[in-house]
Amino acid sequence: MASNSNNVYVVYNLSTSYYINSYDSDGVYLSNWSIETTENIGNALAVDISNNVYTITSDQHSIKKRNSSGTLTLTKTETNYIYNISVGPDGYIYTQEYDADFNTGYLSKRNVSDLVSVGTRNLSGINSYYGMTIDSDGDFYLMNDTTNKYERWDWTTGLVSSVTANHTTFNSLGVSASLIADVHWLNHALTRAKDLSGAETNVELTDMTSPGACGNVYGEYFLYTGYDVDSMLVLGKYDTSLTKVWTVVVPNSVNYSYGSIGSYPFSEIKLTYDFPLYPVIFPLR
Repeated sequence: MASNSNNVYVVYNLSTSYYINSYDSDGVYLSNWSIETTENIGNALAVDISNNVYTITSDQHSIKKRNSSGTLTLTKTETNYIYNISVGPDGYIYTQEYDADFNTGYLSKRNVSDLVSVGTRNLSGINSYYGMTIDSDGDFYLMNDTTNKYERWDWTTGLVSSVTANHTTFNSLGVSASLIADVHWLNHALTRAKDLSGAETNVELTDMTSPGACGNVYGEYFLYTGYDVDSMLVLGKYDTSLTKVWTVVVPNSVNYSYGSIGSYPFSEIKLTYDFPLYPVIFPLR
């Protein structure tokens, strides 16, 4: 018996209507959900181990949670402003946000059950961040657009390291065992060491001339969305050298439809039983 948690989700628009398509980890189409027009397709999305999908509304005040069938199960509204969202290896949902007066920027740790914050970590200043991802060790990676630097954070000790980026356009991040992935928006894909040492490697993706967003799946593959030569929205899975594993054109998406992408980013959970399971009977006390 096995459970597979690594489905892939992509947001796209058709005229003024918004949708999420789901695919399995081999790129096989699974389903289509209609979502609300208040959900900003430019914002990040997150996926937990149970294939619950989390989106942020365009006013940056609410998180919406849908189950694996696309049913809206929870809306969590805050007075503060929420901009990035990721799932951690500890099972919590993490957001990058600002207080209601825009005086403080911080990370927030949230229960998956009710999305209530159970802890925060202040970030330096009131900087703008594009992209956030978390590795299997629990380290946070953010693109600080104000300082034009990649940043690596530890929840307890704070900022670990930073390095200047070669670009200043919109970003979204993925992480593997040793690399972070990013996009020079609508230009090319790139990777660099996740300890932020050395130079970045720029790559032209197969089947995707203009990458717009990225993420990761299974802890060792990167996901990208972007446009092909016909300006159609393409979803792709690539290995850590950014060599194509598979790509699919998102059906019904209009030219220049732009969507976020997400999957449970860590290794899938597979439970296999090689022996029959019998009920355990406990004696009465």
